[in-house]
Amino acid sequence: MELLNYAATVIQKTFRGFLARQAIKQIRRLNYFSSFDNHNEYGFCIQPQKSKKSTRNTQSLIQPTKRMIRSSICIQKFYRGYMSRKYVCNFYRLKQIVLFLEGHIHNFLRKRIQQRKSNIKQLMAQCYNFQTQCKSIAKGRYNYSKYMNQKQFDEINGIIFTSFLHLMIPNFEKLNSDQKSHYVDQVLGVVQSVPPRKTMATQISSKTPLKQRHIIQNVSVLSSEVMTSNGSCTSSNKSKSNLTNEEFKSILQRQNKKVK
Repeated sequence: MELLNYAATVIQKTFRGFLARQAIKQIRRLNYFSSFDNHNEYGFCIQPQKSKKSTRNTQSLIQPTKRMIRSSICIQKFYRGYMSRKYVCNFYRLKQIVLFLEGHIHNFLRKRIQQRKSNIKQLMAQCYNFQTQCKSIAKGRYNYSKYMNQKQFDEINGIIFTSFLHLMIPNFEKLNSDQKSHYVDQVLGVVQSVPPRKTMATQISSKTPLKQRHIIQNVSVLSSEVMTSNGSCTSSNKSKSNLTNEEFKSILQRQNKKVK
């Protein structure tokens, strides 16, 4: 295609206006000879008719030029405006590609936006449900029981008490089950051997629950006993590191019976 374009441009430059130039030359020649004829300025006789051989030779010379003229006319008709048409075709083809890609990108972005909106709505609904169900959890530890079953409540309480006992009592992991139950009973208010200190009374108010009052009062008891004993608890190989749910339930049942 590049060679054809180059040939077309060369032929256009060479033969552009060839027929018009030839007609103008003939008209000028005729006008020139007519001017001589009118003024009787011919200084020579009219030449005799040429032979057939000379006419053939001239025709043989003229025919290739005529063929070139015909081919140039055909090429001009075919390639006239070729580059402009090619530019226009390329422009519209690229425009089609750009429009297709733009539509594809818009559809993709629209789907992403719809998905994000649906995810945001879902998260808002989950947050609303969480707020409505758990709006009073921050008031106290005992409010968990309203929104949980008994098993979850016992597990949470067991984790809280075991972590508290690990902090307050040295070598709590090495104690046996009886010693563990003794310290847990003291924390829960089952055993009250020593009255509470005055410093702990500031933490108790009229709004605190009854169980929480017992725990706050008996923390001082437990801490005083631990400080006096200085960690003189014996260890056993069969002891467990944490309280199980069954042990914690049994301790709660004993507490409820003794309080009544």
